[in-house]
Amino acid sequence: MRCAAWIFAAHAICGALLLSPGWIRPDSVATYAYLRSMVRDGDLSFFNEWREFGMIRNGVTYFSEVTPIGALANHWWIGTSMMAAPFYVVGTGFADDASLLGWASVLFAAAALAIACLFIRSNKALAIAAASLGTPLFWYTFRFPLGTHAAGALCVAVIFAALFLTESGSLTGLAAGLAIATRLQHFVLLPAIVMVGIAQRRRGRWWLSAIGAGALPLAAQAIAWYAIYGTPLGPLTRGANLQGVTWMPFQHITLWQVLFSSYHGLFAWSPVALIAIIGWIAALRRDRDLALACILMFAGEWFANGTLDRYFWGGMSFGGRRFVDLALPFALGIGWFAERIRTWLAVVIIAPLVAWSVALMIAAQANTISLARYVSAAGLFGAVFSASTYARAISNPLHTDTHYLALLFVGIVALLLWPLRKLAVAYAAIFVVCVAICAARTPEAAAEWRPRIDVRKSMRVGPLVDERRLLQDEVDWARATGDAARANATSREIAAIDRLLAELNR
Repeated sequence: MRCAAWIFAAHAICGALLLSPGWIRPDSVATYAYLRSMVRDGDLSFFNEWREFGMIRNGVTYFSEVTPIGALANHWWIGTSMMAAPFYVVGTGFADDASLLGWASVLFAAAALAIACLFIRSNKALAIAAASLGTPLFWYTFRFPLGTHAAGALCVAVIFAALFLTESGSLTGLAAGLAIATRLQHFVLLPAIVMVGIAQRRRGRWWLSAIGAGALPLAAQAIAWYAIYGTPLGPLTRGANLQGVTWMPFQHITLWQVLFSSYHGLFAWSPVALIAIIGWIAALRRDRDLALACILMFAGEWFANGTLDRYFWGGMSFGGRRFVDLALPFALGIGWFAERIRTWLAVVIIAPLVAWSVALMIAAQANTISLARYVSAAGLFGAVFSASTYARAISNPLHTDTHYLALLFVGIVALLLWPLRKLAVAYAAIFVVCVAICAARTPEAAAEWRPRIDVRKSMRVGPLVDERRLLQDEVDWARATGDAARANATSREIAAIDRLLAELNR
């Protein structure tokens, strides 16, 4: 309890000093559009959210297309809205939306690390601090909190707690289903869960309850997508980019780059993750099932991030942000590593690695490195060791949130929910019903917007413009790394998009 107390206190203090819950277009807007549209309008028609954030211009929707059934597409997932709903419902109207949702993310990150404390036997402060500051978790908790990563980290932490600290199949399944409904890539966690369940010799009832509870968040997503796309698989089978899809798996195999590239590679930006991996391997003999779960989950995420998304660097990203949801496994690995050697030596090894990541945060805050464009290894070193980086960081505002009432609401709701935690499955079922009700109202709400939308252009233009930007980033990366063939091939795709956009604009 003492470990958890100082984690929550530290996060409250850091939030008061550093929290900057700014909306990122389109990611933040789309992630929470489910929740805001359900509460504000009672539907899943997102045209007004898009208009509010300036993403409808001259009747054309940007970033997302108008689907064949006339609704506005949303390929972001519903899980974060599902987790943030209690805080938003209670606090909306009393506190700023961004502040409420930002403080909810701070709570999710703190809760994930508090759960990690339950597994770490010694050097808890070192392991927790290194897992937070030495990975992108800190950045996505306080600097860009309006996203999915803190929620995803909590989902993964609850999976571990349910698997190893309880006998609850329903909690395990619900956490796994919610993790997938938060970020699609988390379906790769399932093999680890299944293998641990088999090793623990779970009985049939445990498996049935896990499957049933895990289906609830996925049902909420399927219902929402059916109302939006006309199919429960939504963007998994449809899309409006050049290739007529939403995602392009196996376009490039970048297993090496996603770990080591200066272009947001995990180890390049967060070298302390290597220490965690050493810790997992070292713990295989004494904590076999727990260490194996960490290793399998990391391997799954590595495979997903290196093969299932063409844009391996993660768009505008601080380092390997798509690994940040593994905060608990990273903390465990660092703790296990520190157990094997003297504490002072662990500090000597870990502190410089964490300092590197902190220095990159300062450089990103100072805008001496770009999070949206390719940066070479020399560029990273130059920014970290430049005096101008730190001078500019001091002049840049660190904190933008002044709605401290939001912290009060989030804290009160969290305290009320804690005694009700055993009703999590019931809450998930209620949320599914609410999604179904809003989904039924969506066609009529979307129809009211269609006269104000250029449907012909909006069925393609937004995703094409977004894809063009990402492809240009790919060209820049390929040229910078000497891959002329890839740069030329991608440039031809950009030319094809330009021709298609010209036809649509006639």
